[in-house]
Amino acid sequence: MQVGQRIVSLSAGGGGYGDPHTRDPQAVLRDVVEGYISIDRARAVYGVAARGDAQRRETLSVDAPGTARLRGDRTRDRTEPPDRCPVTL
Repeated sequence: MQVGQRIVSLSAGGGGYGDPHTRDPQAVLRDVVEGYISIDRARAVYGVAARGDAQRRETLSVDAPGTARLRGDRTRDRTEPPDRCPVTL
């Protein structure tokens, strides 16, 4: 990049606030059922496991042991976030 140039990124959503692994699993499941996020996204981002028929989202429920396992594994594997990446012009 050159001095005076800029990068513009447009997004349909915000990054949220706080650690996604502390979000209430029922609230995450509600977002899945309402079609805001996929089951895969609930698992990957929020550490929430679901059981039921993915094709019939109204049948889904939170898999509490699976969620605890996912969140426990991720908590153990976490490190402190890196400092913000500096931009050198």
